[in-house]
Amino acid sequence: MSKLSMKIKTQYACQSCGHLSPKWLGRCPGCEAWNTLAEEISAGPSTSTAEGSIASAREEFKSIRDLQGVLPLSRNDWEPLDDGSRQNKSESTETKKILQKRFGTGISELDRVLGGGLVWDGFTLLGGDPGVGKSTLLLQMCKGLVEGQPELKLLYVSGEESTDQIRGRARRMGVRGEGRVFLAAETQLEKVFATVKELKPDVLIMDSLQTFSSGFLESAPGSVGQLREVAARLMALAKTARVSVCLDGHVTKDGSI
Repeated sequence: MSKLSMKIKTQYACQSCGHLSPKWLGRCPGCEAWNTLAEEISAGPSTSTAEGSIASAREEFKSIRDLQGVLPLSRNDWEPLDDGSRQNKSESTETKKILQKRFGTGISELDRVLGGGLVWDGFTLLGGDPGVGKSTLLLQMCKGLVEGQPELKLLYVSGEESTDQIRGRARRMGVRGEGRVFLAAETQLEKVFATVKELKPDVLIMDSLQTFSSGFLESAPGSVGQLREVAARLMALAKTARVSVCLDGHVTKDGSI
């Protein structure tokens, strides 16, 4: 007797407001926009909800600071920004995280908008029109963090540019890694998490949100389902592993991210 194959469940998600419908509709009941519902394959019951994905991420990263014997990456997924010597993280960094709730980015106006600087377990989303300078601002923030916070380790992950492109732009801006800034060009969220486990950074910069996708869903990168899944798991990483996560996202014509 042949085994019964598992039935694949599909749903339709509005690409404007995220409304879910079991069948295709020409007009979205949520935002009343036309032709915005796209078919997506829903995951299994353990991963279809945000609660399940967050719980999985919490379990995955609850001991990231004490993780021992991490399996090496299958390939070189990350590399230093420059050829500076890699400095060992001071043992007082964890104590500093407890005593110091915020740390400055080196950009006074950005610190003012953030309420005094970044938070150790904070989740910051930077939104703006394409080409407005979000990636440039993130690199300027890297420069300020390296110069003002000598104990921090940063991981800059780009889903749009190669590491050579980022390194070239960083040199033009005068950003020096000092052996504490690492670059990665990746779009799969699970591979980014593997790199986080390997490096154990204090600050994770993701550029940009719509380019990343998670294996929990089979929908295309940039869809509403992927945006929610990636954001939920990054939020869980920030809160569980006390990693300050900064990511940017494009703003559409109607002003939404």
